[in-house]
Amino acid sequence: MANEGSGGEGRRQRRWCRWIGEEEALLIRCAVLGQPATLVAALKAGSFYSSTSPELHDVRFEGDDLVVACSPVETILITSRGAKSQRVIQPGISEVRFPIVDWRELGFLRVTVRDDAGGRAWTNPVWF
Repeated sequence: MANEGSGGEGRRQRRWCRWIGEEEALLIRCAVLGQPATLVAALKAGSFYSSTSPELHDVRFEGDDLVVACSPVETILITSRGAKSQRVIQPGISEVRFPIVDWRELGFLRVTVRDDAGGRAWTNPVWF
């Protein structure tokens, strides 16, 4: 695994490790690279996402908003139970803020991004 980047400013720095499969990658965010215990702890905590190309740089709550930062993509989408979804379609978009006050009763959401080549990256459930 290799260091692919670091966490957001003002927070404890964490590094992205990348496991690469034939057509997809699993990116794991952990404090120390190369130590199996920290990788396992990050996996158990859900600090990872899957991707076929795009990168998710940050997914965070700010008050009643969810902020998503990623590599330039075409679509950023959040989904939850049933048909609840919200998306922004804008070629080259790399950050978006979704108001989520009405989503909290659903308990969780997922973030998916899609680039112009059809590659996708997606989170595990993001719990409220």
